Amino acid sequence: MRAGPCTTSQSGSKTMLPDENFLVDRVPAHENVPFAAGLLGHGFKFTSVLGETLAGMAMSGRTDLPMGFLSVQRFQS
Repeated sequence: MRAGPCTTSQSGSKTMLPDENFLVDRVPAHENVPFAAGLLGHGFKFTSVLGETLAGMAMSGRTDLPMGFLSVQRFQS
């Protein structure tokens, strides 16, 4: 299965979230697009599990790994 060409991309400078973790979630306006962000510092150590997680989310819409604690929802009250 092929995802298709990249239509847009964006890069930025250093990012760090208040809880010093990163984000793994779906783009709100495009629920079929998973993403990971805020990987500054320790994020590179998790690239293999992030790749597995994002691939599962993109291919089947889910992951068996417990990623809810990295959701954008944790910052919404």
